[in-house]
Amino acid sequence: MLNEKPLSQRSLSLLSNYSLGYVNKITASLKKQELITQTNSLTKKGKSFLSKAKPKNAIILGAGYGLRMVPINQIKPKAFLTVKNKPLIERLIEQLHEVGITDITIVVGFMKEVFDYLIDKYSVKLIFNKNYNQKNNLHSLDCVKNKISESYILPCDLYFKENPFNQHEEFTWYSIAETVNKNSTVHIDRKFNLKYNPKKMNGNTMIGLSFISKNDSSTLRKNITKLCKDSKNDNAFWEKALFENSSICVKAKLFQSDCVAEINSYEQLRDIDFSSKDLENDSIKIICKVFNCKTTDITKIKTLKKGMTNRSYTFTVNGKSYIMRIPGEGTNKLINRKQEAEVYNILKGKNICDELYYINPKNGMKISAFIEN
Repeated sequence: MLNEKPLSQRSLSLLSNYSLGYVNKITASLKKQELITQTNSLTKKGKSFLSKAKPKNAIILGAGYGLRMVPINQIKPKAFLTVKNKPLIERLIEQLHEVGITDITIVVGFMKEVFDYLIDKYSVKLIFNKNYNQKNNLHSLDCVKNKISESYILPCDLYFKENPFNQHEEFTWYSIAETVNKNSTVHIDRKFNLKYNPKKMNGNTMIGLSFISKNDSSTLRKNITKLCKDSKNDNAFWEKALFENSSICVKAKLFQSDCVAEINSYEQLRDIDFSSKDLENDSIKIICKVFNCKTTDITKIKTLKKGMTNRSYTFTVNGKSYIMRIPGEGTNKLINRKQEAEVYNILKGKNICDELYYINPKNGMKISAFIEN
């Protein structure tokens, strides 16, 4: 904004997503501190202040399985979901480059080798989290906590219509949407601070992108270290270190819900980009063929707990629920799939086994009715 013309309070309100009243209050304070003029232009003092408030690096968390991303997560990490013909991770990296941030560290785990080409293409650093399959992303951030200083921290599965990063950041903030989420425990107060209350639900939807100022970096690093020492936090998200029992004052960075998407499921990807090549999945094609339906008729796709031999998910077509079973690697050495299919054929109509709709004797893929409870 340094080289742009002065903006009115109303224009600032529209750009920042803050209320006009809040913008008026802030601009009045900036004028009092002689950081901006009466016409909202930057003063020399303001320019000097901003020149020192620059993000230094970014940390992208991309180690997890992305279990809710079935059936796509069986063939690629969700960082590489393609939206508008570009992988999510590449779009985020390029948006960071647009504002001059080239020091980018990505924490990897599941299918880590898929990330390797990014080193040559974008000069990123990859850090492997060996506990990615046992612990949540608090422990991914622990792997790179010494990098936290004037840093953006974000998950790999975000899609922003417009670049969310800036050349200047003055304080610690966390991104939220104006929508309410029944599982969220963070709420905006009148000063646009985010307040954490584990007993109060229905807070603002948490997006996941955050900026940590230099002054707050040390506190966050200490919080991460403390939490990671307790096994009770093995499944904790990194935001716990930012909000819970923390002295960090976190401002709210408000995004309109139609300007950003966190892509956690096949259906969310389908909603944001119906033409994404990642929607062309073998198991989805089988479902469409078996039930003579369109991909949009397949809803409520959810992963089942990973079994000893299979990776399965439930889905709904025309109001009825089913299970798609996808055999794990090497299961053909444990189970004779051809024999299994013959057994199902013999038992068909006897009402003594699960209701079968499809089975492939070559690869073991199977569709059966989902039995509640």
